[in-house]
Amino acid sequence: CRLPTCFMPNSGIPGGLARSQTPMLVYFSFDDAVTPWTKSFFDQLFKKSRTNPNGCPIAATHFNSHQNTVYKLVKELYDAGHEIASHSISHRTPTTWWRDASQAEYKEEIVGQKNNIHKYADVPLNEIRGMRVPFLQLGKDNQFNMLEKNHFLYDASMSSRSDPPSWPFTLQYPKKLVGGLCSVEPCPTEPHNLWEVPLNNFYMGSDCSSPMVDGCRPATKEAALKYIRRNFQSHYNSPNKPPFGLNMHASWFAYPQNFQAMDDFIEELISNEDVWIVPIHKVLQWTQNPTPTSELKDFEPFACNKH
Repeated sequence: CRLPTCFMPNSGIPGGLARSQTPMLVYFSFDDAVTPWTKSFFDQLFKKSRTNPNGCPIAATHFNSHQNTVYKLVKELYDAGHEIASHSISHRTPTTWWRDASQAEYKEEIVGQKNNIHKYADVPLNEIRGMRVPFLQLGKDNQFNMLEKNHFLYDASMSSRSDPPSWPFTLQYPKKLVGGLCSVEPCPTEPHNLWEVPLNNFYMGSDCSSPMVDGCRPATKEAALKYIRRNFQSHYNSPNKPPFGLNMHASWFAYPQNFQAMDDFIEELISNEDVWIVPIHKVLQWTQNPTPTSELKDFEPFACNKH
């Protein structure tokens, strides 16, 4: 099992890099529709003046579902350097539908939404590389077989309680999905040539834990900032220094204190020379080709205007 095509879970830092030479990769992912309301938050959080250490703008990943989406705004996000990925056409209930769906049903929903994003937002098909399943309800091997057959690079649906938090990994060895790495059944049992970007749990003291940032509800801006910072520190100080994923719904920002806390947190991050805020597929490009912090300013996948 060798990079760039294979990386087992719990393998430490990719490439055996020293912690001191491993950048702190941070990614934001937002699920569901892109609307004028959600776009206003994205425009503020990821404004052009906020840049990585190489001077290129920070950006996020958007797992987009069809209902209520304004595709013109999806195109604006794409043009600004954000990654657009598939989160299904219908986002249908009940949750169990996703658990039991056939490969053909998964294809209709996930590839169907990939085609919508291409058709209505003009995002190239080969740049829609990933998916997240609605409700984080895995569909066992049907979901992953469909992704593999349709040339997706990654899935980002696995809720993980692993300690320390996990790096992305590939799915050729499903028996390695132990220690809470895949905490919502049914997990895949067959090998797949796919990357998995797990949602490492967020913790708010002993009161709340969730794979989604918005699964917990801090009462004040100070509490929200402390909550986000504390989870960042648990990744930053971890022996394997894994990427820190803020996986969430923009609806969390309906509480202004949460938005203000996140805005402040991003300001803190961009003042730190070893922190890079990049979309998920760029986290994977680094994982496939581990490059020391000292050389990252010339790391081509992180260059400006690279999708």
